[in-house]
Amino acid sequence: MVNCEYNKFNPLGSTVTHFQLHVKTRQHPSGFTIVELLITIVVIAILATLAVVSYNGIQTRAHNAALQSDLRNAATQLGTLNAIDGAYPSGSVVPGSLKTSGNNELQYTSDGTTFCLTATSPTPGTVAYHVDESGSVQEGACDGHIVGGSGSPAPSGWTAIATGRLHACGIKDEVAYCWGYNTSGQLGNGTTANSSTPVAVNTGAMSGAVTAIKANADQTCATTASGMYCWGYNGYGQLGNGTTASSSTPVAVNTGAMSGAVTSFTVGKDHACATTATGVYCWGYNNYGQLGNGTTTNSSTPVAVSAGSMSGAVTAIDAGGNHTCATTTSGVYCWGWNIYGQIGNGSTTNSSSPVAVSSAVMSGEATSLAAGYQHSCATTSGGTYCWGYGSSGQIGRGSTSNSLVPAAVNSSTMTSGVSSLAAGYFHACAIAADNAYCWGMNTSGQLGNGATTNSTVPVVVNTATVSGTIEGLAAGTNFTCATTLSNVYCWGSNAYGQLGNGTTTDSSVPVEISNVS
Repeated sequence: MVNCEYNKFNPLGSTVTHFQLHVKTRQHPSGFTIVELLITIVVIAILATLAVVSYNGIQTRAHNAALQSDLRNAATQLGTLNAIDGAYPSGSVVPGSLKTSGNNELQYTSDGTTFCLTATSPTPGTVAYHVDESGSVQEGACDGHIVGGSGSPAPSGWTAIATGRLHACGIKDEVAYCWGYNTSGQLGNGTTANSSTPVAVNTGAMSGAVTAIKANADQTCATTASGMYCWGYNGYGQLGNGTTASSSTPVAVNTGAMSGAVTSFTVGKDHACATTATGVYCWGYNNYGQLGNGTTTNSSTPVAVSAGSMSGAVTAIDAGGNHTCATTTSGVYCWGWNIYGQIGNGSTTNSSSPVAVSSAVMSGEATSLAAGYQHSCATTSGGTYCWGYGSSGQIGRGSTSNSLVPAAVNSSTMTSGVSSLAAGYFHACAIAADNAYCWGMNTSGQLGNGATTNSTVPVVVNTATVSGTIEGLAAGTNFTCATTLSNVYCWGSNAYGQLGNGTTTDSSVPVEISNVS
């Protein structure tokens, strides 16, 4: 109980103040006073908090130790592969033999001579670690690796670009956006209305941040940490959800037949494919054998590609019109439609299972891959090569003839080695030394050099309006898009708003897409 007494006396302007505080404590039946009981409760709460903090700290240290252990084990395995094969597995796909503990995740980059491997964990408080060919584990991610989750910076800016027949999509700050033609719902925003500016994909059915996106014809697919999703046209089951009903919002791909998580994927004209650590799977239209399972029967869910003829782990995959190609540590393989030699084995016979692309001309292991509508391209340490249909110069060797086997692209106009490739319907593009180059059909300005004349050899894209270094490329029917960290630029045909700049006017030089919030 608390009693207060207050007296104030002010004779002749002086002030005298008297204040007394009397505190009487009431004893709790347990023998504690109320004050003592409150103090006890506070002390217990503090001790409990300290215990939790200590436990969390132990857990975090354990997870960080597991990340470092995973990297040391992986470096040992990569060293063994290098000793056997004379090179590290090249590309950006994590070699299937590398395993992690718990739910730790890996990212990998290698040019065959060197490598860098990043390990991250979604556990709060953990950090990213990386290891290179020296075997030394260090804190932080490899240069160019994008890691999200607690303890690591989330990706920012535009991190992916994809183009379909008449639409395009990209990822900014882990959110997917699409623009252009939308008659089948390929923009994924729940409508079938075209949009000349980017609209956010309705990710209601998707779990987790969007990590990758691909498009072709009138469908789009994307992955998150929890699975793979597709939307748009589905007449042949290319959305992979067991139906042939189109969808204007993402639907989950039925991955029941797939072993392991998706590590990479691609979208063809009316089919799609994905890789896991243990195999390759395709679904959708299969009239030409583009699913690679030895049949010509369509499938609305993933089926395993017959990998009998393929040697080595798959490092990249890309799908064209009605054919599919993949690179492994030992070569390039294609399957499906082959009327113009687009599977590169020296014939014009379709194949419903993978066949080896002729390596007579190509020198070195393939480091990048692109499949166009009726042609294909790959880059090795020895150069860039294309094969298949060439009527518009899309083979890039200075002629308009077809090629049943890889032909060297005339790289005399390019300043250095190619780091990535993109193939459209009748043109192709590449990134070399921070510049973009394109070749082939140019009737709508899709080569981006300010002209509308076809070119049978690479021409440099006019990047006067582009801010920043071009990081990624994607080629559609008669248009092309590229990403820098700060934005996306597109050029070529724009009848349906596929350039994303709020107009339907074609452009033969890059234009910046409209901003997204």
